[in-house]
Amino acid sequence: MNLTQKNEKVVTLPADDKFILGDTVVIISGSAKGQKGVLKKKIRTRTGLRYIIENCNLVTKHQKPNPYAGVAGSIKKVEGSIHASNVAIWNVQTQKADKIRFVIESGKKTRHYKSTGAEIQHQSSKKGGN
Repeated sequence: MNLTQKNEKVVTLPADDKFILGDTVVIISGSAKGQKGVLKKKIRTRTGLRYIIENCNLVTKHQKPNPYAGVAGSIKKVEGSIHASNVAIWNVQTQKADKIRFVIESGKKTRHYKSTGAEIQHQSSKKGGN
């Protein structure tokens, strides 16, 4: 086995990603449990899918100064990533976390809340398709 074969690893990515960027989600476990926010970014890792949620799971990041680039040192609060299994969609009608189920109607796949059966309205569809 040569060096290039040794460093290559097979990464399996989760296929059951049910959230769309812009969805309102709630954290259901961990130190940030109960925090709600808008899904901002998805990160695929070897261990699974992780999400960045706006203004949730804030962590402290120390920035080193770089005098050559004119960057001063600072301490910032940034959003930390959260594993996909610790996130659920927020149902506005019931004011609770909910599960997502998919319904195929006349060849079109739509997302619905599992508890109420109502269709999940995404921000792009609220704005008129953009």
